[in-house]
Amino acid sequence: MPWYGEFFNGLDLGGGLVFTSSYPPSGLDLNWGQGSPGGAVPADNFSARFTRTLNVPTDLPQGVYTFYARADDNFRFWVDATLIFDYWETFANSQTYTSEVTLLNGPHTLKFEYRERTSDALLFLTWTPPNAQNPILAPDGGGTVSPAAPTGVTATVNISVLNFRSAPSLSAEVLSKLNRGETYPVTGRTADNAWAQLNVNNVSGWVSAQYVTFTGDFNSVPVVDAGVPAPAAPAPVQPTGVMGRVMGNLRVRQSPTTRSAKIGLMPWGTEVELLGKNAGHSWYMVSFNGVVGWSYAPWIRIIQGAFDQLPYTDGTQPEYAPPPPTQGVIVQAYGNMRIRSGPGLQYPKIARAVWGTRLQVLGRSTSGLWLKVQYGDVVGWTYAAWYRTVQGDLTTVPVTDQ
Repeated sequence: MPWYGEFFNGLDLGGGLVFTSSYPPSGLDLNWGQGSPGGAVPADNFSARFTRTLNVPTDLPQGVYTFYARADDNFRFWVDATLIFDYWETFANSQTYTSEVTLLNGPHTLKFEYRERTSDALLFLTWTPPNAQNPILAPDGGGTVSPAAPTGVTATVNISVLNFRSAPSLSAEVLSKLNRGETYPVTGRTADNAWAQLNVNNVSGWVSAQYVTFTGDFNSVPVVDAGVPAPAAPAPVQPTGVMGRVMGNLRVRQSPTTRSAKIGLMPWGTEVELLGKNAGHSWYMVSFNGVVGWSYAPWIRIIQGAFDQLPYTDGTQPEYAPPPPTQGVIVQAYGNMRIRSGPGLQYPKIARAVWGTRLQVLGRSTSGLWLKVQYGDVVGWTYAAWYRTVQGDLTTVPVTDQ
């Protein structure tokens, strides 16, 4: 299981959560220098929490492990409820600290909390024996997969969650999950431009090129021979019982992007079986005349079954959506909608509701343009014009701008 990181604007892990990310299932080896870790995190005066769960004996054998940790400026580290290192108020000064911990059978939670005050920002954690680490981090900081040389080209993730793999293949091991908006250096590509090699926190791996946006000339990046064997035949896609009608002469493509090769053409009025959808909800996987491919969703009307019956079959992981509300006034999103901290475009985005998400309405703005909504544990504001009321009456909710 990879690490999950949460970043806060301020030194005490309080206030608003401004950025999240995941990191490879090794130890932690993060060095941001005098820059930001990403997102809205400032370069100085931020704090972060990293958590990872390991299971004994599934992930690693029972026994005594030596943990090694260092940071600049402050940190503290727990195994379960036991505080192993505490340099939260004392400057750690990048010195390596060690401690032995006995791990018995059962799940164990590792928690590393970090505080950056000013200047350089770095943290490091590993353990020996190095079980449950991929890649392995040596106590002296060596032993990671060496990143390839920089090329000047970067890639920004343009979908909710993207698999970062050990090789350019859908069957390759997933090293970590990359989030929308994160940007990483590009170090290589496959000859067909289908996969991009990235350097993610000093780990070299691969992502599908269609799910990132490049800055710079991707074609100038060197082709890397990854030594990947021919992929096995994909597992058959299961029928869903969902049918659609094509509302124009519509292309079927090899993958869910207009850059992909055309493999079929469905005439206007064709009734077609729908097998899946992509994370952006803009493409349907279809089965047409024995060909399985992708077609642009806005041109297909569902005539049997429901949108929610369709699985995500594009190799991505959709954004987590809380359970839909059942009480009060409920609206449904008809677009991928931002939720903001206040009723206006000047307020920061605090969440995102994808197409079809249902939200409970708590209020409406005096202008009538914004709805105050509940989205899981988040309360915020979203633009009213892109929602349809599916339960209750909007005129019954309070008018407020707070």
